Amino acid sequence: MQSAIEKLRKYREENYRSHDEVIELWKTVLSKHNLSSLGDEKWLVLEQVFKCALHCSQQSIAFECLEQLKKEFKSTSHRVSVLNAMYDESIGDYEKAEQVYSTLLKDNETDATIHKRKICLLKEQNKIRDAINELNTYLELYQVDQEAWGELCELYLLEHDYAKAAFCAEELILINPHNHLNHERYASICYSYDKYEFARAYYFSTIKFNPNNMRALIRERNSHELYWDDLNKGKFLSLLTASSLVVRTCFHPLGLIKVRLQTGTNGSISTAHMIKQIWYREGPVRGFYRGFPLSLSSLIFEPVFTGILEQMRTVLKNNRPNQISSAQWDIITGTLSGCIAALIYQSLTVPLDVTAQRIMITKSRDGVHVSNIIRDIYYRSGDGFCGFYKGYMVSLSMSIPFNSIIWTMYWQVQAKLERIIPYQHNQLVAPLSAIIASLLTSLLTQPIDVLKTRLQVAAKRQSLWRTFQLLIDERGFRGCFSGSLPRACTIVPYYLTMMSLYEVIKRASVRSISN
Repeated sequence: MQSAIEKLRKYREENYRSHDEVIELWKTVLSKHNLSSLGDEKWLVLEQVFKCALHCSQQSIAFECLEQLKKEFKSTSHRVSVLNAMYDESIGDYEKAEQVYSTLLKDNETDATIHKRKICLLKEQNKIRDAINELNTYLELYQVDQEAWGELCELYLLEHDYAKAAFCAEELILINPHNHLNHERYASICYSYDKYEFARAYYFSTIKFNPNNMRALIRERNSHELYWDDLNKGKFLSLLTASSLVVRTCFHPLGLIKVRLQTGTNGSISTAHMIKQIWYREGPVRGFYRGFPLSLSSLIFEPVFTGILEQMRTVLKNNRPNQISSAQWDIITGTLSGCIAALIYQSLTVPLDVTAQRIMITKSRDGVHVSNIIRDIYYRSGDGFCGFYKGYMVSLSMSIPFNSIIWTMYWQVQAKLERIIPYQHNQLVAPLSAIIASLLTSLLTQPIDVLKTRLQVAAKRQSLWRTFQLLIDERGFRGCFSGSLPRACTIVPYYLTMMSLYEVIKRASVRSISN
């Protein structure tokens, strides 16, 4: 018995919790002996066993110990009253326990233990608002209790009161400014109610205090939150160009099918029939990859588009007018960045686009080469150098809205999905954002794309209105959406792949914190 008593004494002195072992000692040793020989230590042992019994759901042992304590100290004892209320909690008599705690607090409102017991009781009954009020009362007395501020923060989050939860997180930072978990908690709360700049700053400070905090490292690197200054430019642009090469190789056949469907005069031909026709008459490689080498030459301008897009985002983000909210400015930033990047990129690539599309509509067996197409555009059309910019304005009228819509929508949808999709499934955010943005953008800009393509492949220069009239005469209004399926089959998988790669590459290209 003596060794058992010494163990319990050691647990009390060191505040060591070993509930199962204490109950085992009670069952095998202590309950079989008379504890009176311990003197006053007997009551400490009974109290210790009582609390361990409640923790282990051993109500019978708890009741036995409580009865002995009540017999010795009467139920009017403050300490015994607390134990009695704890026992009532354990058996589900919450109302009686709450009455006891309220009475004890009237006698001594500074009793921290009773406040905490009452807060636990209210939480157990799912009375969140009452628990919040009780915690606020407690914190008026004990303003530097970190555990209480943390608990109040969690309760406000349960109520979706992010502003007050953020205030509690700020108090935690003030109490312990070097704890990276406090910074991470505040950043996550700010992120939940659109305080992106604060979230970004505090994720950075989290990493500063603990470079191994993986949640902060992952959360910081969302593409809509990363800007040009955050990136290793050479690595970012080179990886993006390499990924574009792979993606274009995969999707060039669909682009060729789309062009031939849009420029054909027979509106009844289906996508499947066009595929069969190219496969059997021209061959799978020479047919589907007609004009591919020329199309690849535009890859040299890929870093121009991406670089301008990201640089404009950074410049606009750093110059937000005070009268415009952050959310509104994000939409304006995405739209303007896409417009300017598309304008410069199209000015450089339209000649290549015109030549490539003219090659695509010819059959591989016709023996038409790039040099023949260039001479035909320059001399025979009578347009000279301007022939290479045929349909330039309509290209801009399609490319500028397309890029403005798709990039703005992608970043906005991504920000929304990140607050809906659970954190552990964060890898789904980029693909879903890309699918939604590309599908809607493809449908909205389809009529413009049809007119642009017909203008560019026409043998002689003609106005946009004349091109539209010929299209309506030949195909009707349904002709404005001809090639929608192959275009959507091109755009959606293309941007799904491209934007998923863009997300991975952008995160991988973030400069180190030391930089």
